[in-house]
Formats: sequence, C-alpha cells, structure tokens
Amino acid sequence: MKKILFLPMLCLFITACASTGAGKSAQDDVFEAPPLFLDWQYKGFGQEYPQWAEDALKEGESATVTIQFGQNLDMLIPHEQEEAEEAEENAENVVKQTWVYIDPYYEDYEERYVYIRIVEE
Repeated sequence: MKKILFLPMLCLFITACASTGAGKSAQDDVFEAPPLFLDWQYKGFGQEYPQWAEDALKEGESATVTIQFGQNLDMLIPHEQEEAEEAEENAENVVKQTWVYIDPYYEDYEERYVYIRIVEE
C-alpha cells in the first residue's frame, strides 16, 4: 500500500518542481551594451545621463567642442579652472560642460576621465 502511494506522490513532486522555460522570450537573449559613462558630474545629485556629452565625444573636437582626457579626475580639474579663466577673458559663452568617467567595457579609450565643453561661436 505504501508503494502505491509513494510512486504517485514522487511523480507529482517531480512534475511540480520541473520548469519548462517557456516564460523566456527571444528578446531576453539579446545583449545590450552598457552605457558609455559610468559616472558623470552631479550624478550623485540626480543629474540625468549626459547624452549630449556622449554624442560630442563620438563626433570629436571641433570649433565649438573641447575634449580633454585624463587618467583621473584630479588631472582634469586644473584644466577646468584654466578654461574657465580663458572663457571669461575671451568672453566665450559656455553652453554646456561636464566631466565623465568612461566604462572600462569600452577599450577604445586609454584614459577614462574626460572633460567636455561646448561653447557658442
């Protein structure tokens, strides 16, 4: 009698614990690259991801865009102060400026910290 009850209970237990995996869709398998920046100026205060800085970095320097690389944030701060003084002297209008930290996933960049500034012409 115990064998008769044991076998159906075992089958019920095994089928209850089995998973079919039917809940996964094909879209779950698609790899999505991480964002380019891991950190940026005022991120800790809720500043949104600087998409404009990513676009400027990908386009490169121009007459209105200045890009400076550094190995750490301390290397960029003196540049920021010098540029602020130069901007006041030259009466340039700074539209946007920020520093960012590039994710190590992106191996194209040797130095991880970048200071990006956009000025009006």
